[in-house]
Amino acid sequence: MLHQRYSLRIIKLCRLSGLSKNFSTHRLVGNRHKDSNAVAVVIGGARSGVGRAFVDHLCQGRWAGPVIATTHQNASSVAKVSEQCTVIPDLDPSNPSSISRMQEHISATHGRIDMLLNTCGILHTGNATDPERSAAQIKKEWLEQSFQVNAVSHILPISAMLPLVTANLSDRSAAPLVASLTARVSSTKDNRLGGWYSYRLT
Repeated sequence: MLHQRYSLRIIKLCRLSGLSKNFSTHRLVGNRHKDSNAVAVVIGGARSGVGRAFVDHLCQGRWAGPVIATTHQNASSVAKVSEQCTVIPDLDPSNPSSISRMQEHISATHGRIDMLLNTCGILHTGNATDPERSAAQIKKEWLEQSFQVNAVSHILPISAMLPLVTANLSDRSAAPLVASLTARVSSTKDNRLGGWYSYRLT
């Protein structure tokens, strides 16, 4: 049970693209950035895209404690972020054994997570058949891949990291936060044109 002073927030953030416009990290980070012991984990944040932009943002004086970023690629393909950031390479957030390796590393080095942000997502692979523009284009294989990346890769890390998120809550300056970042096109409110069924389902 969580300490009575705190509550765990699991939220879903919607963005069209990067962090440069109409996005305030202050509401997300809050007082956590002042705590030099607070640990931020950004899944999918080591290499490029919105995740890397968020990691760079945190490491520019917006987070006092350690920042951990992951990537599914090997370490040699990742440009160095900063001395503040540790990169965990070869991580598959949909693979329980891979997640367990990350959990063991963070447990041994820090013993807590104050913010867990997941930026994994896939809309298409560049093939002409994905994403689906009509119901006639729906394929079982693409549905499964979309669910693997956009759903399984988000919920499994939450389950595995929960003990670290809720550890020693009475010693923390702010409540822990778990968040998943996604594109606005996944919202049912942005479904006027239809299509992209597998992405919207996840």
